[in-house]
Amino acid sequence: MFTSFKLVSASVPSEQIFGSINGDSCLLTAYFEVCGQDLPIFVDTGATISFVPENGLIMKKFSIRVKQANLNITLADGSITHVDKKIEAQVRPKGDYDNPKLVTFYVSNNTSDIMGHHALIGLDQLR
Repeated sequence: MFTSFKLVSASVPSEQIFGSINGDSCLLTAYFEVCGQDLPIFVDTGATISFVPENGLIMKKFSIRVKQANLNITLADGSITHVDKKIEAQVRPKGDYDNPKLVTFYVSNNTSDIMGHHALIGLDQLR
């Protein structure tokens, strides 16, 4: 089941963030401005870090410096994966005209999307 929803930005009520919630798996998608472009991003309320796919749009389109990382991450399914790259990008919710927040995204190796999205942002980044 796929249910549509509309979130109204608290700082600018006339702007809206459009997305969807997948009722079967509780996936939340919202639009964020990443490096100046509005993109649908998967919001993971249980994630403590954020990811971008190595072969995805954000890594290919924007000139973002890749930094080294050395992190073992436990994924939602309990498996552990090693991450050796990260990027930092300016991100803000669509319609939010305050200064963007610098978000660290860890690079998911050998992937072109994350569950059909351009990135996964952890709820802690939205505070």
